[in-house]
Amino acid sequence: MLEKPKSSNAMLVIVSAVMILSILAAAAIISAAGGLERMSVQTLGHTERHLWSTIVVFQVMGEDATGDGKFEHLDIFVNLGSASRHVNWSSTRIIIDIEDFQQTLTYAGPGIKSPNESDYYAVHYLHRNDVSGLPDHMYLGDRAKIRVNALESIGADKRIFIQIIPESGNICRISFNTPQIMTSRRVEIYP
Repeated sequence: MLEKPKSSNAMLVIVSAVMILSILAAAAIISAAGGLERMSVQTLGHTERHLWSTIVVFQVMGEDATGDGKFEHLDIFVNLGSASRHVNWSSTRIIIDIEDFQQTLTYAGPGIKSPNESDYYAVHYLHRNDVSGLPDHMYLGDRAKIRVNALESIGADKRIFIQIIPESGNICRISFNTPQIMTSRRVEIYP
């Protein structure tokens, strides 16, 4: 009879050890899950910050205002991506890089359809989804034309790189070539 209690004690020790290991493993899994959750929340917040101001360029027109076969103005037509909230033009820069020159532009202010100087760009809304919005903000559903006066006239067969850089969010980058022969005063050059 003394033998039976020994094996019961051994079984009790083994079951207790297995339970302790199970509890420790569960605690480790719960701790790891909490860490992963914190990382996913941080990543989601990071992603939301970058997606909330995604500018999409859907067309660029060049305008030859003087008839010399070169563009003096660019009209960049934009809207916001589907996951976007708004863009504040006052804190958005545009960089235009052409083979011969580069220019960095800042917002000219609300209500200006065409800037007087080549250091500024103007925004004219083609469609406002919410007319009660701030005039220097673009919201989801809005469509706008950004008017740029080129620092120098842009000739035929030139490579143009445009970056629209909001204060927070994705940088919109496009590139294209001007036509090899310019025969019209107003030409679609992108897409």
